[in-house]
Amino acid sequence: MTQLTFKCFLKRAKDKYPIEKISVNHFKWLEKANNYYKKNPQSIQTNNCPGIISLLQTGWIQRAYQDITITTNGDGTHFKWQTPYDQKRGKFGVPLDDYVSFHSYDQLEKFRSSGDHCLDTVIKIHSPWHVSVPKNYYLLSTAVPYNDDNSFSAATGLLKGDQYLNIQLFWHKLEGTHTIKAGTPLCYYLLIERKKMNYKTKLIKNIKEIHKEEMHV
Repeated sequence: MTQLTFKCFLKRAKDKYPIEKISVNHFKWLEKANNYYKKNPQSIQTNNCPGIISLLQTGWIQRAYQDITITTNGDGTHFKWQTPYDQKRGKFGVPLDDYVSFHSYDQLEKFRSSGDHCLDTVIKIHSPWHVSVPKNYYLLSTAVPYNDDNSFSAATGLLKGDQYLNIQLFWHKLEGTHTIKAGTPLCYYLLIERKKMNYKTKLIKNIKEIHKEEMHV
């Protein structure tokens, strides 16, 4: 059996906000949608979309184990942060530095612009989590799909072997103060098998060709 192992340096994070399977119960907007459609059954019900629901039932999420307050001043670059617990004072110390850090402008955004909707400085979360990805697999790390909190989105990457699960956040609120509440999903993980896949593209002349191929899949 394939074994994916998440290990944590902080008991408080593991006990209260462990990395766990993603669930539709993690998203408040779905509860609002369900209540709305009960009262408006004639509406097109996106909360039953198979693509959305399947995604929100597959993979894992890492959540914030404490509040994270981010303040920006409108210059598109600088930010201040605050958390109630100083994790670098824990018994592990390094690699558990401050919970919040950053990647400077010349590490990424100097070479690819995120436009006017994103801070030039990438906010880094020094996660207390580590992962052991099984051989012949990647762990996709990416933004939480259909997240309730739209103030940020996690950068995307493919992990293999043993890795610290630090999170790089693109920050979208360029002026003011916003708090990511403890328990908020920060990052989404999906296990992907590393294997070669043949593929082709073809032009169809008749819509019936699609249905013929579907019958043989």
